[in-house]
Amino acid sequence: MITDIRARSFAQLRAGALTLDVIVPVLPFHMEIFERATRVPMAGAEVLVATAEDLFVVKTLWFRPKDVADLHVLAAIGDRFDRAYVRARLRGILPPDDPRHAQVERILAG
Repeated sequence: MITDIRARSFAQLRAGALTLDVIVPVLPFHMEIFERATRVPMAGAEVLVATAEDLFVVKTLWFRPKDVADLHVLAAIGDRFDRAYVRARLRGILPPDDPRHAQVERILAG
């Protein structure tokens, strides 16, 4: 795990059906994820869980096929999902001509 974190600023921990993503903050946005995260009790401890919106933004940055599939699921949350926040964060991170903006708009439109 330490090797993965040093090489990619990211690692995964797996225990049975549970997979936990560990992200080392390298972008200013990563610190915002931590600040907005919710503490959730899990297996006798409290863990920080990112908001659905922040997870959507991170998955848009990675944009692998499995991430795109997850984007559709996250966008389907409904009225509780803050689309304006997602759009604003992506405008602040991605270049204006990045094709992911148009792809995200199609996903958010459902």
